[in-house]
Order: sequence, then structure tokens, then C-alpha cells
Amino acid sequence: IQVASGLYYGSVDVNKKISLVGENRETTIIDGKGARVVVELGTNVSITNFTIRDGEYGVRIWSYSYMGEYRGNTINNNKITGNLYGAIYVKGANNTITDNLILNNSLFGIHLCNACNNTMINNVVVDNLHGIDLEGGSNDNILRSNRMINNTYNFGLNLRSGETRNFLLGTPSRPGIV
Repeated sequence: IQVASGLYYGSVDVNKKISLVGENRETTIIDGKGARVVVELGTNVSITNFTIRDGEYGVRIWSYSYMGEYRGNTINNNKITGNLYGAIYVKGANNTITDNLILNNSLFGIHLCNACNNTMINNVVVDNLHGIDLEGGSNDNILRSNRMINNTYNFGLNLRSGETRNFLLGTPSRPGIV
């Protein structure tokens, strides 16, 4: 589904296999107006070229089981900003998060909790409390070429409670690149 440039208020809950493509990430805006979740993804959903802002969570993939029944989603080339808890929250498996600009979220940029086999590549994570946060048994995730700039903790990467098998691919050429 192609979405024309414009300002769209409210939240979006997508639970069908679909691709949502904004005309331009700077001018196709989903404003949650303080909603709990601005964009909720189910399984095999792709969201590309949007600004997603002003919710408690910008984009959330929330599986109720440890195995992650919500999987196969793609979050690509979005600008996710101004959310209370964070930009992207993943509790699921086999999701891809690439080429996003994630900035000025109060708590975290990308947060994985009990999330496995996810791929995060080439995201720019700026001015959040935590840049990329992995916790609660998040294993076998791949992080490559993500730039952390001016996040408060650990150059934006915070590993907590049980993460034993996550892959940081490549050798960082500069501090803050994971």
C-alpha cells in the first residue's frame, strides 16, 4: 500500500501480511498523539519511509510467547522520534530493522526483550537514553554498522540479563559503531 505524503494522526495496528510504503520519510508522518503504540506490527509486515512520532512506543512487535509468534517484519528507512519509552520495541523473532533514523526518544532507541534471530543493520541511533538495548534472553541477534551518537549509556549498547549469543559483525572503525 502506497501512502501519500501527509500528516496522519492516531495509531496503526497491522496484523496481516502487508507492506506500507510512505512517499517520503520526512513528509509522510504518523503522529500517535500520545497513543500507547503508534505502529503495532503482527507477522510479515513491512513499514518503510515514514516518520513515526509521539507515542509511548513508536513501533512495537509484541509476541506473547517466548518463541515469538510475531515474526518476519521489516522496519526500513523510517524516522522514529519523540516517543516516551522508545522508538522500536521487539519481543519477537526473525525481524529486520535497517536504515532507520532513531532520535530523541526518552528511554531507548531499539529495545529487544526475549527476542531472537533479529537483524539490525545500518541504523543511526541518536540522543536516546539507551541506543540499542538487549535484555531478557535476547539471543542470536545480528548487529552490523549501526551508528550510536550521543546516547547516554554505553555508546548506546546495553547488554543485560542473559544475552549470551548476539553477533556484532565486523570491526568497528570508530567508537559508537556496532
